[in-house]
Amino acid sequence: MSAALQRSRAANVAIRDLCRRLRERLPARPRLGAGRSPRAAPAAVAVAATAIATVVLVALWVGADADRGAEQAVEVDLPPMTPPPGVRQALRPEQAGAADPVASARPDPANSLSVPAVTAAAFAVIPLPAPEAALRPAPDPALVEESPAGPLPRRAADGRAPWQTYARPFANGDDRPRIAVIVRGLGIGPTETREIIRRLPGAVTLSFVPFAPDAYGWGQAARAGGHEILLGLPVQGEDFPFTDAGPTALAPDLPLERNRARLAALLARMTGYVGVLDAGGGVRKGGGGVADAADAGQLAAIGADLGRRGLLVVGERSAVRSAGSADGDGAPRLRFDLKMSGDDGIAAIRARLALLEALARSRGYAVGVVEPSPAAIAELAAWAAALSEKNLVLAPVSAVAATTSGLVL
Repeated sequence: MSAALQRSRAANVAIRDLCRRLRERLPARPRLGAGRSPRAAPAAVAVAATAIATVVLVALWVGADADRGAEQAVEVDLPPMTPPPGVRQALRPEQAGAADPVASARPDPANSLSVPAVTAAAFAVIPLPAPEAALRPAPDPALVEESPAGPLPRRAADGRAPWQTYARPFANGDDRPRIAVIVRGLGIGPTETREIIRRLPGAVTLSFVPFAPDAYGWGQAARAGGHEILLGLPVQGEDFPFTDAGPTALAPDLPLERNRARLAALLARMTGYVGVLDAGGGVRKGGGGVADAADAGQLAAIGADLGRRGLLVVGERSAVRSAGSADGDGAPRLRFDLKMSGDDGIAAIRARLALLEALARSRGYAVGVVEPSPAAIAELAAWAAALSEKNLVLAPVSAVAATTSGLVL
């Protein structure tokens, strides 16, 4: 007999004994018409109510105790997390003993099971491309400026710029129309970030969220896989708080020095990136942004700072300049043409990819931004595999920037 059943039976015996003793103590019920005190009935009712409440509470306690006794703990042994090739090697030495940045289902302190929103199985239908050569190690010490916020990118004393030094090699003699595709918002979802690094060709540029838990490690892993990388730049729009770019976002209504302090903290989160991506995220008055050289506001000043550091600036509302920025800093600004995501549906994604092809044929280049989702990434991978058959070439964003600016990689 289980311990819970034994306790339940013992409680039942105790309850019956309690009821018997209560009946013995209650005054006998008077016969109809017999004389009785008018206060006797309320007193009897009170005693009976107390007895009933006691019995109910005991019964509830016994039931709860029986449930606790019958509860069984279930433990599941989960396999150890193994990082994908290149991720652990990409971590800084001081991070070598830290938890792997790869997502896995695991129990949390509340004894519940946390499962990633996107699993690796969602990407399994995408064939793995041929292995690609890793990009050159980063950072280059000559392109690092030490600051209170951490190491920042800068131009080298010999004039080399990060957007050129950290670029993915590209055959400048290739005269086919160039299409650059940027997958943005990476680093927050470890599983999707890992799979996108593995399953997309190296010519696809990857943009990382600066406040991702291990933005540095993921950026290094992407470069180890042959991908050129950008730092996603959060910029607050005028529809805040309905659209919120986060507490570290640059904002047009902040003093310039505060924006510069925020920019330094963001730039120090990663290394090896050719530039920044300002993909919007809110309504901007007059269409201004860090990539808009025609905007005389706060964000344009930030864009000029980025140019002086030798960083490419990619934005949604910028005017493509023929020779660098308005300040003559020699760093190109580039406008992307369209966005696409898995929420658009397969037909819409294919239509936008076809539009990129048409734009590239008409003017020699096109730039698209893709939100990370299994559906969008699957369509992008299949499209990229067949692009060379259409006399088009998939190019890193730096190669397209060089074409539009007249600068040389």
